[in-house]
Amino acid sequence: GAPPFSELPEIKRLEISDFDRLRQEGATVLDLRAPALFGDAHIAGSLNIGIASPSFAVWCGFFVSPDLPILLVADYESEVEHARLELARIGFDQIIGFVPADDLGETLQITQIGARDFVESMESGQRPTVLDVRSVPEWTQDHVEGAVNIPLPKLAQRAGGFAHNAPLI
Repeated sequence: GAPPFSELPEIKRLEISDFDRLRQEGATVLDLRAPALFGDAHIAGSLNIGIASPSFAVWCGFFVSPDLPILLVADYESEVEHARLELARIGFDQIIGFVPADDLGETLQITQIGARDFVESMESGQRPTVLDVRSVPEWTQDHVEGAVNIPLPKLAQRAGGFAHNAPLI
């Protein structure tokens, strides 16, 4: 079985150079911050599953490979410890380190818009592609006309099908 939680090694704060090297070697980068903070600045290729989510472990089970080492991005060390416990509960004990979000170097941004801006974009001449990641039953109940439905657990397999230079909401 899994080793006792008390026997797991300490999760060390990494220098950004070590973090980048491990990331380039194939480690999964799991960003624990709230979606809005992730959207403002995140590492390319990282996954955002906020530790505050009650479904944190469930989504990690869907999207984080149990075969790869894990690097964490967090605002606080307490979030790292919380993530360690939640991940250990599903058998993911290969966390090799973390960096505070403030230490991130070059980052990407996902523009976040409000409902009013969304409606305006839908009425514009260059209507964006709308991606709805809800489950099929949720989609069936109601959805934006013309939206594409790809349930979140299947998104990683189909994400490459969208144009990289076209607006996507």
